[in-house]
Amino acid sequence: IVLSISRDDEFVSIILNPIYLNLSKLDNRYVPGIIYGILSQAFISNLVEKSYYLPASSYTISNHLNSFLAHEINGNINSSKLDKELMSLLLNNETSEEGFYKDIAAELSKEILGGVLQFNNVDEGIKFIDEKNGIEFDFKSLSSAVKELTPFIKYLVDLSNKEDFLVIEEPENHLHPENQRILVKYLVKLINNGLNIILTTHSDYILEQFNN
Repeated sequence: IVLSISRDDEFVSIILNPIYLNLSKLDNRYVPGIIYGILSQAFISNLVEKSYYLPASSYTISNHLNSFLAHEINGNINSSKLDKELMSLLLNNETSEEGFYKDIAAELSKEILGGVLQFNNVDEGIKFIDEKNGIEFDFKSLSSAVKELTPFIKYLVDLSNKEDFLVIEEPENHLHPENQRILVKYLVKLINNGLNIILTTHSDYILEQFNN
């Protein structure tokens, strides 16, 4: 089957070779499935190249990081590639600030968290600066909401590139409904600036805000 695929801004045109379909006597009911299969394969191959995945409650790994690493060193557990990547992200407190979306991350952090996260303190770990009250907090003292957003903000500040694929599992975890709405505002801003986002959610607030 010959496919001609072209993209013009918002639309994708797909042209099938109708002569081939007639000669093969292929049931037309199967044609959509064939098209979806070809497009899905192309999508997935692109997804693997520039993708990051943030699981639900990702901050819990950082809470038990020392124990987690000790078990792995002793051979008691064999971490998945995902867990290792996430641990590496959280352990690397040095910051390059070369992320394409670092400015959006700063806006998000100030509006939802009321301060900024500092990743460049290698000896003392991640710090949070409450800008309103001028108070500095260690990572272990932070609320679960701040911890949950930390890997996301770290990705935006240091690792993000335009047209990345970011898969987020349940971004509403530990967030007040109003903060869920604010988060969606920034997710939309990221999407409009070229970031591809796939997310799973159980939150009506998330879905309603996307509709708005």
